[in-house]
Amino acid sequence: MRKTLKITLSMLASLLLLGIVTLVTVPFMVDVNDFKAQIEAAVQENTGRKLKIEGELSLSIFPWFGITTEKMTLENGQGFSAQPFAQVNKGQIKVKLVPLLFKHVEVSEVVLKDLKLNLLKSQQGVNNWDDLAALIQNSPQQKNPLKLLEIAGVSIQNAQISWHNQQANQKVELKDFNLVTDKLVFNQPVKLAVNFIANYAEQALTEKLDFSGNLTLNDAVDTIHLKKIKLRAQTEADFLPKGKLVSLLQGDAKFDLKQQTLKLAPLQIKTDTLTVSSTTLTACFKESFKVAGSIHLPNFDVAEFIKQHRFVQLPQMADEKALTWLAADFHLEVDGNHVKLQNLEILLDETTVKGFVQISHFAEPAIDFNLALDTVNFDRYLPPPQSELKTFQAMNNKLAAKKQLLPLETLRKLNLNGQILIDELKASNLTMQGIRLLFNAKNGQIQSVQTVDKLYQGAYTSKIGLDVNGELPVLSLQQQLSHIQIAPLLTDLNGQSQFAGLIDLNAKLEARGNSNFAFKSSLNGRLSFLAKDLLIRGFNLQKMVDNGKILLSSSPLVSENKKDQTAFSKVTGTMIISNGILNNNDLSAIAPKMKVGGMGAISLVSQQLDYKIIAVLLKEKMIATHAKVINNLPVFINIAGTFDTPAYQVDLAAMGVGL
Repeated sequence: MRKTLKITLSMLASLLLLGIVTLVTVPFMVDVNDFKAQIEAAVQENTGRKLKIEGELSLSIFPWFGITTEKMTLENGQGFSAQPFAQVNKGQIKVKLVPLLFKHVEVSEVVLKDLKLNLLKSQQGVNNWDDLAALIQNSPQQKNPLKLLEIAGVSIQNAQISWHNQQANQKVELKDFNLVTDKLVFNQPVKLAVNFIANYAEQALTEKLDFSGNLTLNDAVDTIHLKKIKLRAQTEADFLPKGKLVSLLQGDAKFDLKQQTLKLAPLQIKTDTLTVSSTTLTACFKESFKVAGSIHLPNFDVAEFIKQHRFVQLPQMADEKALTWLAADFHLEVDGNHVKLQNLEILLDETTVKGFVQISHFAEPAIDFNLALDTVNFDRYLPPPQSELKTFQAMNNKLAAKKQLLPLETLRKLNLNGQILIDELKASNLTMQGIRLLFNAKNGQIQSVQTVDKLYQGAYTSKIGLDVNGELPVLSLQQQLSHIQIAPLLTDLNGQSQFAGLIDLNAKLEARGNSNFAFKSSLNGRLSFLAKDLLIRGFNLQKMVDNGKILLSSSPLVSENKKDQTAFSKVTGTMIISNGILNNNDLSAIAPKMKVGGMGAISLVSQQLDYKIIAVLLKEKMIATHAKVINNLPVFINIAGTFDTPAYQVDLAAMGVGL
């Protein structure tokens, strides 16, 4: 018995020794390169693709059964270009031998060096990896063969990946691609780190990306979870204000490969001056690209942001705190041809904006919007008072020097429809409530309607039309002022007012051209006005009438008084405008002791005045025949000069005609 046991143990030891010797010596006795043809044939039989092994293969046995490759090339599937799908200069994969005896595959770190991967989507929307993905999905009993593997990690070094979407005519090149993972296990988080450089040739843009996070794959490899994402991006492009933008993305992501959807919840993107976050953001890539989700923009200093990134040169503003607070919330929807912002709420300084904005058809954009604002103080964004005049003059000079006042080609393509509602507006120190602005532009026809419900105890309505289809644009304007109090309006506008009373005005005008001069010189139309209880300060018509009569009677003139004024119970008139000349022949004004008429012309181009006022006293008490003649004689007053410096003169010659 003891002898039999000894013989048995000796045999087992001999077999074990033989096995060890075999494991050690097989790699030296067997040339694995002799099996290249069989390996290539097996790959083609199972994938339908041709594998070409160009470099040498080396084999190791114990304790890891593994193979190291040199250059290998895997071709594209049928229907795609002759360009290789993938190429690797060196690869290594090893399997632990002992677990393999128990049908458990334990793989060491998979290493791929100098990988070149060419990804392609055809014009028909077929990806050149769809057939490979189908191998896993269509495997027997729908089981994932990769589930049997336990991989210690993956290392991809110095890879190059190209992506060409022929449907969208987009190309992206990734270089210096490096990927490192720890142990790959299904349904459990796996640490992942990736970095690469992406080149977008069409946009002349380069991005350096550094990514880390925890990756979880399900058994079917159709769902990918990424948690604790940190993505640092450095974007470089000439169109960026500083030539470079650094941003950081953090959050969690879920990819559904079967449905081709992506869900980010939550998401946060940071730059040096700006933060954007979203509780939920979803994207779909199945048929057409779609993105939807809530966007939150915390308050930040807009002026400082613009200054740092040099988007535009902000002018000096009256309020130093203007544009220092901006925050926004909205629901975003984007696809290949639309951008929609719904449930929009923006806080800009002291103004709240609510509504929606939509842009459709990016090739020829159509813009729709509906916005409501509570309180807007436009004056705080204007230049300070001391520089306001200089700025205004500089703008006028600049506009006058321009040959083309309107960008006709841009306006012809404009497709715009929307409205803006403002509860209260302050502009040029004027206050108004209940403002409604309507805009519509299409096919070279641009229209705008503005209404103000409350404007200094009155109301205002305006309709502006612009036709840019012809060689010269045609401007039409209809305006109506209803029961406006003149004194408070002019006091707020200019700091003082020489006029008081109530005014109604109706205007219907038209002009053509593309410069200030052309518009003024071609202006045609009609304007009518009615003023009640009109008071003109610094102008005493009664005194001018008396002075005219005194001059005729050789009596001494009445001295001037700074408190002179003229009151009219009613003033009406109509102006016919022809080629920039305003003609009025029906001025009628009624004062307590006189009746006034007027006629003449005013040039909008030269601003010259050529106007005559005729005043007749009412119910004068006559003492002598000669005095009666003088008192009943109309007084003619000529108004000349310009808008800024009018000149008044009694026309004695015209009055002398009646004597």
